[in-house]
Amino acid sequence: MSLVYSFVSRGTTVLAEYAAYAGDFAATGLECLQSVGEPGAMFTAITEGRSFNFLSRDGYIFLVVGDEGASAEMTAAFLERASNEFLSAYDTRARSAPQGSLTKRFAHVLKEHMEYVMAHPTEESRIQAVQRKAAEVRAKMAENIEAVMAGGEALEASEDRAAAPLRGGSRFEAGGRMLRRHARCQAVRVWCALLALAALVLAAVGVAVCVAGEHCVV
Repeated sequence: MSLVYSFVSRGTTVLAEYAAYAGDFAATGLECLQSVGEPGAMFTAITEGRSFNFLSRDGYIFLVVGDEGASAEMTAAFLERASNEFLSAYDTRARSAPQGSLTKRFAHVLKEHMEYVMAHPTEESRIQAVQRKAAEVRAKMAENIEAVMAGGEALEASEDRAAAPLRGGSRFEAGGRMLRRHARCQAVRVWCALLALAALVLAAVGVAVCVAGEHCVV
């Protein structure tokens, strides 16, 4: 259960790489990329008894090579950690950097992340579980917000229909305004509650990820 090689490339230009031992990993990885064209966000190819796991993000390709025992959770955790740190530190410089120019600066970072996820496979799985739960909560919040807004719009439409025969009645119009204000206040309260819940969930994810290691990767 080990990771043996990783690189960061801009297209077919390998900017930085690290290998646990010698091999033609870079050439094989680039061949895999060329065989499928532009990869999606995540892509895995199995060749020579190893998994070549790619992440396409913000114009760069991140690759990690694992043996047959390397889990999908482990490789995904590495790609997330490595891509976060690379984009934070080198995004602007790497746009025009030549082949291999960032290996000296970033190879040790790739090595550290590979060693960390191999040493803490279950820890990374817990972090990913928390992140999935946070994504589910955010999706549910979005549904609730849409439902609240739709309810407010339906109430206003109902008021308008009821008010049509009595449009000239100032008392009715005043009551309609009060109902609309009440509906808006209700919507605002729900918004505030949902945003507070979102903040708590994101804070929990941040703490979980930061506690997991030296690098915060939320």
